[in-house]
Amino acid sequence: ILGVEDMTFTYGDAPVELYPSTSQGFPVIIRSLLPSSFTVEGNILTIVGAGSGQMSFTHLGNDYYMAQMKTVNITVYKATQTGFSFANLERAVGDPAIQFPAVSEQGFSISYNSSNTNVATVSGNSITIVGQGESTIQASNQGNYNYNPIDESFTLTVSPQPKQEQTISNF
Repeated sequence: ILGVEDMTFTYGDAPVELYPSTSQGFPVIIRSLLPSSFTVEGNILTIVGAGSGQMSFTHLGNDYYMAQMKTVNITVYKATQTGFSFANLERAVGDPAIQFPAVSEQGFSISYNSSNTNVATVSGNSITIVGQGESTIQASNQGNYNYNPIDESFTLTVSPQPKQEQTISNF
């Protein structure tokens, strides 16, 4: 059986059309040996979950050629969650609270923590500035069987409130 090798995918990849063949032109039957990660309908492979397994390719032969089967390994990796990005921030004492995404685009809740609650406190997905200094903000979630967890951090630097100009009048 020609044109079949071990394959790797990522959860969320588009369906793939497979073109196995034999040197004699026999039809090839494709079968998924792990339907929880991928399915095969005709010659279309569709990813349905992360995991690994095997796929078999079989031709039945005829009076002159023996039947043949080839098994290949299929690996489907977890996808990366999307819908958020974190960069270092600079703010001043007295600035309004900062709102971050409460969930990833895949629907998983994101938790936030502040390393220095004298600078910033966290309530849900809102970060409130409480004082001058630096705090590392940690954003995380567990992911699931098909998606990798989030575990990212960024630095929030808070400067003192800028002094306002005073106007003296009525001399």
